[in-house]
Amino acid sequence: MTHIKFYSMAFAFIMLNACVKEGDLGSLETSQTTALPTITQNVKNAGKLVAKEDQPFNLKLEVSDADIPYGDRINFSMVSLPDWLAVSIDGILSGTPKNVDVGSFDIVVRATDRSGKTDDANLNITVVNANDPPFFITADLPSASEDTEYEIQLEVSDIDLPYGDKLIFDKITMPEWLSLSKDGQLTGLPTNANVGTHLVGVEVVDKAGAAIRREFKVTVENVNDAPVFLFNKKR
Repeated sequence: MTHIKFYSMAFAFIMLNACVKEGDLGSLETSQTTALPTITQNVKNAGKLVAKEDQPFNLKLEVSDADIPYGDRINFSMVSLPDWLAVSIDGILSGTPKNVDVGSFDIVVRATDRSGKTDDANLNITVVNANDPPFFITADLPSASEDTEYEIQLEVSDIDLPYGDKLIFDKITMPEWLSLSKDGQLTGLPTNANVGTHLVGVEVVDKAGAAIRREFKVTVENVNDAPVFLFNKKR
């Protein structure tokens, strides 16, 4: 009987030890190791993002993380972005670039999971210029004087000039004594017959065909002329 009891206790110990080991193994097999979040945007290593001046830009960044099915969460943040662009905590890049933002920018966005593991995406975004019409700076024309050369440079600007835009001036309405060059210079020599107020209509067109028109008034001031006899003083 003593031998039977000894073996029974030994068997029970072995079975208990086996159960503990099985429990430990099960615990190891089901424990979750925190995975690294990965930004999967197809532009991460190839291609470029393109935005257009004065148009809203929106892009949802894509990220993969093996822990998401187990309750992990990803937060997005800015590492390096131009002033006009922002990233939301849920990964939406958004902004509206202006004319001053035209050009190419390198940007860096970070994805962070709950454990603090991160992945950075190095992207490039190019803002494409949209044509803007020219606008007049000259508000009024100064007066002209009879028998005196008149020369005035019309001032017009266009915010696209730094990007290669060009402006061409053309007349719409012009008195016969006055002429307009292609670069906006008004020149002429008014005579006594031109004394008075005249309409001057000008059109300015940029390379893309955007045009602006403006109508001015120019007054020719009279200058006193000496009297002249109409008959022949010699007889």
